[in-house]
Amino acid sequence: MTSIQILPEVIVPGMNVPLCVDLDGTLTRTDVLVESFLVLVKKNPVYLLLCIGWLLHGKANLKEQIAQRVSLDVSLLPYNARFVDFLREQRSTGRDLYLCTASNQRFAEQVATYFGFFKGVLASDEARNLSGNTKAGALSAEFGVHGFDYCGDALADVPVWKESRHAIVVGNRHIAAAAEKVNKTIVFFEQKRSLVRLTITVHRLGRRFAARWTPPRGKLHRFARQLNQGFDFLLKRKERMIAPTLWILFDWVLTVGVLWAAFWAVDNPLPPSIVIMGFGVGLFFSLVSFIPGGLGIMEGSMTAVFVSLGVKMETSVLAVLIFRLTYQVVPLVVSLFLFHGVVRQAIRQVAGGGARG
Repeated sequence: MTSIQILPEVIVPGMNVPLCVDLDGTLTRTDVLVESFLVLVKKNPVYLLLCIGWLLHGKANLKEQIAQRVSLDVSLLPYNARFVDFLREQRSTGRDLYLCTASNQRFAEQVATYFGFFKGVLASDEARNLSGNTKAGALSAEFGVHGFDYCGDALADVPVWKESRHAIVVGNRHIAAAAEKVNKTIVFFEQKRSLVRLTITVHRLGRRFAARWTPPRGKLHRFARQLNQGFDFLLKRKERMIAPTLWILFDWVLTVGVLWAAFWAVDNPLPPSIVIMGFGVGLFFSLVSFIPGGLGIMEGSMTAVFVSLGVKMETSVLAVLIFRLTYQVVPLVVSLFLFHGVVRQAIRQVAGGGARG
């Protein structure tokens, strides 16, 4: 059984063994491909279509084509400060560090130059995407099997950890457990990432395309911290969450059932899969909209989905309105009526108590 150690207190022994470091998700909290893609599309949205063609020739070709057209300021990338401190400490002992990443060679060399403590760089080029088994083979050929330690963050790194001497995991315990199955020694940087990459990507996208309305990074970090605290709170009470989760699922089943029944009522029954698709899209846009309850947004997006799938506009609008009335407006009216009755009863009780006094 292997032992999971917690960094940064642990210093991996064997300083003559090179330390190979992944970039995306390990050294930085984002993905360089995503960052460079956003810069490219901002320059000209037409590149979005070209990227599809480049991708058909392989992911390595896509990265190369983007790198040829994009200038990326690597000093602005969100780096993992705690892990960077560990790398500086390793380098101060005389250990050789290598940046080994699936990102394109151009960006990898810029990052290595920015930090200044990497001895060399192994990265993707126009013909080879240095990830997974390809990276494992390249590092084994360069340093020998079990002749290097490797820092990674994802399941794609498992083949590399299998060939390395020590596996250094920057991620969650699920990733550490996967590394533990293929390597005898695990050094673990626990990194709670609940939606962190997504929130960082959305924030950077907002800063590029809508800087005026995008909140500062400090609020993003507070949001991520509060999100992690919320997940920790729920995970510590797993048994208590079973019943609420089942009730929520039951509510969603009923909701989809009402929407299906609305189309049945207008003589245009749809397969459950299409109903679920339309409901999911409508729910998503109602959640991200700034309008309370997604009023109008949910109906419009659901109608657009059904129309795009061949349902007539009039039928879609009518069915969606029936759904909205049946599932939300009618219960609201009933609730207000019941609430009115409760208030009247409370008033009578208070008046009765005052009369007896």
